[in-house]
Amino acid sequence: MPAVLVDVRGPPTPTPVGGEFQRRPRPAPGRTTLRPAAASAGPHDTPAGGDQRRAGRSRYDAAMRLTPLEEERLLIFSAAELARRHRAAGLRLNQPEAVALICDAMLEAARAGATYEQCVAAGRAAVGPDEVLEGVRELVSEVRLEVLLDDGNRLIVLVDPLGPGPDPVTGR
Repeated sequence: MPAVLVDVRGPPTPTPVGGEFQRRPRPAPGRTTLRPAAASAGPHDTPAGGDQRRAGRSRYDAAMRLTPLEEERLLIFSAAELARRHRAAGLRLNQPEAVALICDAMLEAARAGATYEQCVAAGRAAVGPDEVLEGVRELVSEVRLEVLLDDGNRLIVLVDPLGPGPDPVTGR
């Protein structure tokens, strides 16, 4: 999968044209463009250590390159942040929000150096059955997540991560 380019330049900067400043047009939303390197690089454009591959590039034209794993982690984090905001507002969580919170808790525990059992406990403690919409507990019967622990990549499988539901006979 090719690397994703994220435009981190910010607002367009004024550039002198004919003695006057004009604004450089921004790329269309959702499109990232990289300008070609300058034809002649000055001494200030060469980074320390003499790396000529970067010579001529402005530091403001840099793009962020993410691996597929990093893209997934950012997606999970973004969904978990939205879920946290909804939960703080008193809203009950839907299925994607509950799964995102569970996965985010396990990934954060693994990053902090937790063991396999501690990651499982963090995932189970992330969301309770009373914090989700009706029917979500039945939808989320299993969560599988690969995390990087101290002893390598491990697959964590949480069966019934939102806890047991109410007893069909008694309703509790």
